[in-house]
Amino acid sequence: MSITTSMAITEADENAIRDLVALAQESQSDPEALTALHTAETVIVNLAGRRVLGRETYSKAMADALASPLSDVLTTAEIVDIRLATPDVAIVSCTKAVHDRRSGVDASTGDAVNRGPHLRHHQKPRRVAHRPRADHTDPHAHQRRLGLMDG
Repeated sequence: MSITTSMAITEADENAIRDLVALAQESQSDPEALTALHTAETVIVNLAGRRVLGRETYSKAMADALASPLSDVLTTAEIVDIRLATPDVAIVSCTKAVHDRRSGVDASTGDAVNRGPHLRHHQKPRRVAHRPRADHTDPHAHQRRLGLMDG
């Protein structure tokens, strides 16, 4: 059974929601201001899929991120859709764009332009795939060759 409701959103409510999204975007480098826009029970799932539970945890995560090179990674949100779930709850769908301003990243493409000394070090290529062997039909042949199994 599916229940669909359609509630009209007033222009004033839509403007208030758009203003709130804009304020959150403007506050992304200020953890105190940004987290003040959230309830104590907030649940955030970031772009990497990390789930953060609660405003205090969110505040600490933001402070930690802003004390790292992530402080030069900003996002912008474009509102795609606003729907009212109830008269006082809106579901806002946004598309987020990530703008990486860290040194070594081309801001227009996001491509690395300076890989740093740790990535310039040349290592012997490693084998990441193998050719099937004649005994590949025996799932334990490799373990037997290494003496890890009897037989």
